[in-house]
Amino acid sequence: DTIGVSAGGLAVGASVARATFDGEVTADLGSNNIVRAEGVRVEADDDSSATAKAKAGAAGIASGAGADAKATLDSIVAARVAAGADIVAQDNVEIDALSTARVDAQAIGVSAGAAAVGVSLSSATIGTNVQASLGGGSKVSADTLALQARQVLPTSGVSARADSLGASGGLIGINGSVAEAKATGMTTANVGNNTAITGSLEVLASANTRQVANASGLAVGLIAAGANLANAESYTTTHATLGENVNVASPMVGGLVSVKALGQDNNLASATAGVGGVVAGSAATAKTRETSDTQAVIGQSTCGTPSATCGIVAGRFEAVADHDSIYNAKVDSTTAAIAGASGSNIDHDVRSTVKTGIGDYVKVSANSVDIAARNASHKYWWGQTSDSSSVAIADNAAWNVNAGSGGLFSMPAAETSTTIWQKTDVELGQYTLFHVLLPASGTGAFSIDALNTIVAYDKVKIDSGGAIALAESKTVIDVTKNEAKVSIGENTAISSDSGDIDIGSRTDVKLDSRAAANTYGLAGAPSGKAWINYSGSTTTDILDGVLILASDASRGAINIGAGEDAQQQASRIQAHTAVNLWNKTAFPINSTPDARTNVTQNAGVNLAANSHVLAAGDIALAANRGRIDVSAVGIGKDLYREAASAIASAFGIDASFDITGGSAPAPGGQARVNVDGTVLSGLMRQSATQVDVEILA
Repeated sequence: DTIGVSAGGLAVGASVARATFDGEVTADLGSNNIVRAEGVRVEADDDSSATAKAKAGAAGIASGAGADAKATLDSIVAARVAAGADIVAQDNVEIDALSTARVDAQAIGVSAGAAAVGVSLSSATIGTNVQASLGGGSKVSADTLALQARQVLPTSGVSARADSLGASGGLIGINGSVAEAKATGMTTANVGNNTAITGSLEVLASANTRQVANASGLAVGLIAAGANLANAESYTTTHATLGENVNVASPMVGGLVSVKALGQDNNLASATAGVGGVVAGSAATAKTRETSDTQAVIGQSTCGTPSATCGIVAGRFEAVADHDSIYNAKVDSTTAAIAGASGSNIDHDVRSTVKTGIGDYVKVSANSVDIAARNASHKYWWGQTSDSSSVAIADNAAWNVNAGSGGLFSMPAAETSTTIWQKTDVELGQYTLFHVLLPASGTGAFSIDALNTIVAYDKVKIDSGGAIALAESKTVIDVTKNEAKVSIGENTAISSDSGDIDIGSRTDVKLDSRAAANTYGLAGAPSGKAWINYSGSTTTDILDGVLILASDASRGAINIGAGEDAQQQASRIQAHTAVNLWNKTAFPINSTPDARTNVTQNAGVNLAANSHVLAAGDIALAANRGRIDVSAVGIGKDLYREAASAIASAFGIDASFDITGGSAPAPGGQARVNVDGTVLSGLMRQSATQVDVEILA
């Protein structure tokens, strides 16, 4: 912690705090080791932290106070078994790398005087590299080989936190505060090439981060100005992989082969600005950035025909990649002055890639197979933790932007912008082989899912009062890409002796954007925009030469969908915009409320030439854009229109003189099933029984 204080005719106080940590924790079982044991555990654990706090104060005729706190942490955590290991354990073999690192930065700057300036800067940056690996060419025999690389939230619940507070007061008062919280991370769990495993296998890469940035400031003076910026960011890579030619022999009863990459990034930013004076201006900005790459991948196999030493055998097989981006921001900006202006801005950017990939020539035999890629982003109503959007919850939720300005001349503006880009893929390489075997009890199952989820709710409000009051409110949500795709590679064979085969790609979207602007005083001109632009697609491709066969006479159906998941649940899209303008001035200058909702969604199932889909039961091929609900409502009011409506109502006339606007055209896109291959159901519709009788003389 650092503290700086000064006083005098000319007083300047500065406080600078730095905390830096750069470390590595490694647990390494070297190459070509031979181990015979009851159990084996290789563990690396890091719970390091960096904290910086700075406080500065100054008082004088001319004074300035600056507080600068910066906390930086870079950490490597590695648990490794090197190449060529030969391990036999009666129980489990565990390779576990864990990070719970955190950073915290706090800055407070206060200044008072005839001319006072207060500045506060806080920066919290964390970088982690978490690795769990089994080297190539190894052999492991155990009940379970568990390979885990995990980045977990610390007990505080926050990976990186930055808080800045700046305050100034005097004839001239100026303050600025900046808070930045940033996380970069790579989390990898990897089984090397040419490895042989006997027993169950669990490979997990899991990353969970949370960044919080808060910036607030107050400036008071004859001339006063304040600027406050909060920024929360995350850039993460989470990969769980099996290398090339990894062969696994796991029990058919109770055996498991699991490859999972799981990620969640939470970014939260808030900025508050308050300014008062004869001439005053305030600005508050909050930003979040989230970029993620989450993959579960199994490398190609070149060992040849499936056998006890070639391929993957287990009772249950699962390969899953799953990521969730959770983000939000809140800005409050208030200005009181004879001439005043306030600007409030929020900017969100989400870019998330999720992929589950199975390499060429991979061979899997199991009683159940689950392959999935799930990609989600959530921006709930402020203060909420679910996607519920009932009228009561939405109306009572706090405004993401709440800006106000009052004075003789008042000119506040408020704006939010959200950009979302999501790409989700399940890819099976060429010549892969999946065989669902009849289990000892129950029914087998095969499912593939690519699922996108988007929730984005936003509210912006602005109030302006004065002799001349202007107010501009704007919120925009742009979903530039929302793609969910399944691709079954050329000459792949999926065969099920027991149960159905279910393959689907689906999207679930909830968007709600609301803008409100109110003016008071002598003359006013409120304006508002709420726009949603959405573009999405779901696609399922069955490429050339693919064979999909369900031969179970009792439960041998095949369901292949786009816009429907493996459970045949259809896509759902809700997109709504609303603008409300209230001009409560004596001389209203009105504008048309601008609400726009544009949605395009495509769905396609494609069966290429020489592909064959054959089932003992029914076959369903479905391309479904899903249920799509859109609306755009704009309402503008002023005192005179309300009075006219009240007079009409007094005479029993139901009349509205509101200014209305809004555009929500019919959603675009198409749903299409293209079949260039062969689809044949009812394979078991005919049967024959042959009885051989031998007559003895």
